[in-house]
Formats: sequence, structure tokens, C-alpha cells
Amino acid sequence: MNRKAFGLLILVAAILIALAVVSQNGVNTRPIAGDSAGTQLLTGLSDELNGVSRISITGAGGQQLVGLERADDEWTVQEAGGYPAERSKVNALLISLAEAKIVEEKTSNPDLHSRLGVEAIENPEAAGVEVTLLLESGERFDVILGDTYTSNQVYARRADDDQSVLIDRNPDVARDPGDWVVADIINLDSDRVQRVEITQASGERLVIRKETPGAANFAVDEIPEGRELQYAGVANVTANLLQNLRLDDVQPADDELTGPMVISEFWTFDGLVVTVTTTGVGDDAWLALRARFDTDQALLYSDTPDSDDLVAADPVEEADSVEAPEESARAEAESLNRRLADWRYRIPSYQLSQLTRRSEDLLKPPASE
Repeated sequence: MNRKAFGLLILVAAILIALAVVSQNGVNTRPIAGDSAGTQLLTGLSDELNGVSRISITGAGGQQLVGLERADDEWTVQEAGGYPAERSKVNALLISLAEAKIVEEKTSNPDLHSRLGVEAIENPEAAGVEVTLLLESGERFDVILGDTYTSNQVYARRADDDQSVLIDRNPDVARDPGDWVVADIINLDSDRVQRVEITQASGERLVIRKETPGAANFAVDEIPEGRELQYAGVANVTANLLQNLRLDDVQPADDELTGPMVISEFWTFDGLVVTVTTTGVGDDAWLALRARFDTDQALLYSDTPDSDDLVAADPVEEADSVEAPEESARAEAESLNRRLADWRYRIPSYQLSQLTRRSEDLLKPPASE
């Protein structure tokens, strides 16, 4: 190494040492992460969670994507006509925002916000979403959530502050209203179903049934002579349809049903009858559900002891007995109607086909002559 290069090396080392000394002396004590690192993203929100009355999720161009409103203790989805929202999902969003802490500060230059997805939401090309929390007191919190950094971290910016930050949370903010609604329509255990009757608009009927709850398969009424089922349990899928049935879409039932209809009735051993009315076909098909209690059905399959047994029974034991199955089914019908009667539902096409089946759909092709 020549003398000139050696001298340059010594100069660089001296400069580095000087900078280190200056830093140690407190001339520049600002941490690399920024002054706000470790603090709450939305200061004060954790103390006001119970006061949040509305959540607005806004996308590019300032377009509202989802509006969530609280009435009493229930959240509803504005774009779904006020249908109930999944409370656990709303609570998870609120808690995530309330607990979010700043990991480090990023750029405060608005010209660079788009690199993190936190540019102003009014921008037609905005990549992030703005979440606005409105409180009953009139106070509000506005935050723009941008690009994901890791699975548990996301870039963010308070809408009224140019300072962008990285936070230690990645809130689940669905942009589709359908992702916020309570997806469960009804859960009718297939073991309870005694029979299903499907009546086409033309009057053609398909009836499948069990005579005992423990029967393995549903039998099909009136199989034409010389025809046979595709396989023994081919009708079971239809009977199971109302078990954990979930929606694809929902809308208010604002007017009377019109046009060709398919009526599907699910009868349970304990007297509950759920009627599903299907109008339209394919992606235009909507379902309306109603429930009722049928006393004759309940009595037909009741295992209630006869009158002689009741006379001999201990009156005290009878008074302490649990609610009779038929009373439970009657209350269930009332509860279902309160929850379902004002709405129409859309379900996946593969499930819709089960609601509109014909006898021919369950049979093997005719034997060729």
C-alpha cells in the first residue's frame, strides 16, 4: 500500500471515530426507529371501544366499500340491507386497531406514500384502505392501512398525519360486504329429518323419507317400474342440505315472490317443518325460508308414553322434566322465522341443485331395449 492510500485510510477512520463520539455525547440521540416507536397507533382508542357506533371501510377514489353500524349490541352491514354482521370479525378488527403499536417510523413525504400503499385514499389509484371509526361522542379515528410487510405487520398512516409507520398488527379488513355478514343461514341436523318433499312449478313431486331416525338411507317414493336408484344413499345429500347451510349473498325480502317457484319442505321427526321457496335459476336464484310447527307430525313420531303410563307417573317427576321435544320444535320455528323471514338468500349452485331435484335425477338411466 502506498503512502497516499494509507493516509486516506487513516482519515476515514478518524471521521468514523469522531461521529461515534458525537453520538455518544448526545448531539444526535434520536433512535433509528423514530420517536413514536413503541407507542399506540391510535392513542385513546382502547378506552373508547364500547363507544364505536360505525365503521366505514373506504377504497380507492374515496369509494365506501363497507359500512358497519351498531344498533344496541348488534352490528349490521349497510350494503347488505342491514343484515347482521359477524360480531367476532368486527370485534377482531377493533381490538387489532386498538392494540396496534408503532414498530418504526417510515417516510413522511406524501410523494413517497404510494411506495408503502398509504397514499391518500382519494387517489383513484390508492392501494390501501381507509378505516374510519365513529364514536357516539362524535370523536373519530381515521387510519389508512397499506401494504403488508410481514404476516403480522403492515404499513399504516393516520389520515391526518403525513408520517407513515410500520405497525405490529395486520388487521383483517375485508373489502367485500359479503365477507362481513353472518354466513350461517340454518343448521338442521340431518338426523332429525324424516322426509323432504320437492314440488316443481309444474306440480311434479319428489318425496324422500325415513321411517325411523336410525335408518341409514332415505327411501324414494314412487320409483317407476323397471327403474332403480343410482345407489342406495343417493337421496341423502338432499336431506342433509339444511345442515350448516351458508349463504353466498343476501338481500331484504322487500316484495312478494313472483314467477315459477320450486317448493322444498323439510319435515323433522319432532314436528319442525322448514319450507324453502326457490325462485329464479342459476345465479338469479333466490331462496326464501319459513318455518312452522306441525302437531300431527310431532305426534306421529312421538315417543311420549300413553295415557295409562302418564297416570302412573310421579307428578313431581313430571313437573321437573325437561321441555318436551315438540315444545322445543315449536319455539325453534318461531326463532327461525324471526331471524329469516325478512330476507332472501343465494347459495352455491351445487347446493341449489339439491333443492330443485326431480325423481329422474336420482335414477339410473333406463335400460336400453
